[in-house]
Amino acid sequence: MLSIKKDWILAAALLAFSILLSVYCLRYLPLIDFLPWKVGNKISELVTPTPEIADIYLVYKNKETGETKEYPAENYPWNDSIWVSKWEFVAQRKDVKQEYKDAPIKSFSICDEYGDDYTEAIVNNPDYQFILVAYDLNKTHTKAFVKINEFVSEAEAAGYSFIVLTSAPSATIDAFRHEHQTAYPFYQTDEIELKSMIRSNPGLLLLKDGVVLAKWPHRSIPLFSKVKEKYLKK
Repeated sequence: MLSIKKDWILAAALLAFSILLSVYCLRYLPLIDFLPWKVGNKISELVTPTPEIADIYLVYKNKETGETKEYPAENYPWNDSIWVSKWEFVAQRKDVKQEYKDAPIKSFSICDEYGDDYTEAIVNNPDYQFILVAYDLNKTHTKAFVKINEFVSEAEAAGYSFIVLTSAPSATIDAFRHEHQTAYPFYQTDEIELKSMIRSNPGLLLLKDGVVLAKWPHRSIPLFSKVKEKYLKK
């Protein structure tokens, strides 16, 4: 009987822990980030596919004897007229040294309201770069922008770049900026890509030279002074 009671207590404790963990991850961020924009990743390396590396060989057959020979594609006697008259191309072979791999982050772009692309300038900014992700302005936690506006004022006064990425159209952005006094740059990005950056709406990222240094959900964005002390090393 005592053993059964212990089993029930253990099961209840595990259930409670599971529920609390789920609630925490939903309200803040997952304890383990499996997405490409996790802390420590260099984004510039993840937006570029891995190219295929291969040696190409050409197979030629002698028209008279039927003999076949294989030549490296960059080194065969194509300019020898006598050889060309006696040999004909029959096949090509590829010796793959490195397979092609799609980029983990696909179709990612950062554009302004005019469609100009700023992806490389922002992602590869050699200085510290703050990026606020608000993928849906109609559902974002607007109360967070009181604290965010204070953060931005201090960050920009100290000379750091701060931008917002959203999937909202220009008209929605303009109305939002006017209502919430967000006097800092907004850029447009695909909503799916934004959700892969951070689940919080809004959520803040800090990058330097393309590397993700830190991420904060809107509920736990620290004071700028704390961020400066911990991360912004000159």
